[in-house]
Amino acid sequence: MVDDELNERLLPLLSHYLPEGSEQSPAGELRDILALPPSVREAIIARLEAIARFDKEPGTASADAEAARLGMKRRNFYNLVARLRLDGPIKALSPSKTGYRRPSALEPGLGDLVEQTIGNVLRGDPSSSATRVIEAVRSECDLHQIKPPSDRTIRLRLAALQAKNIAPLAGDALLGREILIDQTAAAFVLTGEEERLGLINVVADVGTRLILAVGVGQCGKTDSGLARLLLDWETRRSTLPWDRFENVIWPETIEWIVPDELADEARQWSRNAALSDITALTTTKGERRHGRRLTAVLGRKLGWLDFLPRRTEHALVPASEAAAKFPRLEANEAQAAIAALATAWNEKLASASPLHRQDSNNHGLGWVFGSLETMLRHSAEWHALLHATKR
Repeated sequence: MVDDELNERLLPLLSHYLPEGSEQSPAGELRDILALPPSVREAIIARLEAIARFDKEPGTASADAEAARLGMKRRNFYNLVARLRLDGPIKALSPSKTGYRRPSALEPGLGDLVEQTIGNVLRGDPSSSATRVIEAVRSECDLHQIKPPSDRTIRLRLAALQAKNIAPLAGDALLGREILIDQTAAAFVLTGEEERLGLINVVADVGTRLILAVGVGQCGKTDSGLARLLLDWETRRSTLPWDRFENVIWPETIEWIVPDELADEARQWSRNAALSDITALTTTKGERRHGRRLTAVLGRKLGWLDFLPRRTEHALVPASEAAAKFPRLEANEAQAAIAALATAWNEKLASASPLHRQDSNNHGLGWVFGSLETMLRHSAEWHALLHATKR
């Protein structure tokens, strides 16, 4: 009777918590648990049922309650949860005189986390230093409650990836499939009738992280930044490294973080995109929305230029010692300088990617920029602005 009761209680839990790919069956794991000394068996069962209750109602309060029931600290309870999903019930939940040992990132199956983290850092900045890579790996290991490898091991893995000339891109990256249009404040001051914090408009390819076009403007104004972006595309499109990346003929998704002044135009633009079988995602409301997606794709800086996404909604130059050192640039000077940074960024990405010998199939990207220009030309104000920028 006791065994039948345990079967009913534990078999569903063992089926749920045995690691994927485990050679042990739930029934076999139960047999091994029942064969253990009573004190060990009871501890494993108590811990397993506590974790099951926690998973039904996750949260700090639930973790504290289950940890108190087991007579341990919350941190140690979270360690049990992490270890269970990695090692299975018997290995993870058996009482140990030496306490909990974090699994090492060098154990089978966990080394991928290190290489994945290195790749993520390189995607943000292909020229990242070893120190930055080591910090990122250690932070990611801490997040997953995994013992990080030594600094020397991380450096060796970084060197091995670089020696193999592995492109710092997602494995299924296709140029032109997913496009992002966003803007962010940046660490320069744009001069003119009045000095304002600089703004850059960017069209980026999410998969390859290539910058397709940039246009500078001033924070607090939806002015000539978009017009300059369109002009930059006209000159940049023929120089993009099409032969270094697999590319698609037509985009699947375009995400546009839209300035409030263009909310109505963006809705019409989204409908036009749907007619061309493109999913257009537009965000037009919400504080501090600008720059967050862009920094997720490109990182926090472009060459010497720091992005300041939280300042995007503010026109005034921040009153700080750092801001006093921001370069003061005239519009054409700023456009040329930042366009050069974008070109250098693209060249770094291209140099790390194998040659695909593929012709440019940028018909869809032509539609993206053409539709933006058409949208701007619907307004007499934008029509005049675009021509003024071209002059």
